[in-house]
Amino acid sequence: MNPNRLRAAGNGTIAAFVFIVLSTLYAELNAPFKGLLATTFGHHWVGKGILSIVVFALVYYYFSAHSSSSGKFDSWKAARNVGWGAVLGGIIIFLFYLWEFFK
Repeated sequence: MNPNRLRAAGNGTIAAFVFIVLSTLYAELNAPFKGLLATTFGHHWVGKGILSIVVFALVYYYFSAHSSSSGKFDSWKAARNVGWGAVLGGIIIFLFYLWEFFK
């Protein structure tokens, strides 16, 4: 696969992680936003999932169209960044719900 597309996919995945984490925290703190997602998409998690796909697609398109093939692409580094992004996002959401539980 083209290294620019792999780089774009990694960036899109991390952007989707960031969107999911931020929208989850915001929806839990803002009932109207959670309600908007639920009424628009049937359930707030479905809404966040669909919107995260849109975020991924937009970031992927941007980076695949605007990146040059300069420099060496390290697929292991990209995979590590995506993996750590998933772990960090999961920890943030877990700590938020833990804080909410003990609040």
